[in-house]
Amino acid sequence: MSLANSYISVDTSKLPLSLELKDENRVFRLEFIYNLYNDGIYVNLYDSLDNVIWEREKMLYGVPLWQSIMEDTNGNFDPNFPSFYLVPLSKDNTEYPVNKKTLNTNVFLVVVERS
Repeated sequence: MSLANSYISVDTSKLPLSLELKDENRVFRLEFIYNLYNDGIYVNLYDSLDNVIWEREKMLYGVPLWQSIMEDTNGNFDPNFPSFYLVPLSKDNTEYPVNKKTLNTNVFLVVVERS
């Protein structure tokens, strides 16, 4: 996974924050929420009608959001999820915790096409 792909800018000073994302033919809404208790950032995913697809996915460095549920053990993708991966990564390949201080400074939410 490379930062040669596009990335999503998340202004952590405005959390909670909602952003729209589009894949080939659908619109999704991402809601970013900060948890002061554990200094973590969580993401809720909604469809174009604001129906919840998945709530409270914690952002972890190098782990695609919804990785454990968007693809089954046979490699089949759940059609409710975007057709791409969203992965918190750094430009220098150093692993950082994902929090208000590091997101959009050291860690960037990268859009990675599924192969």
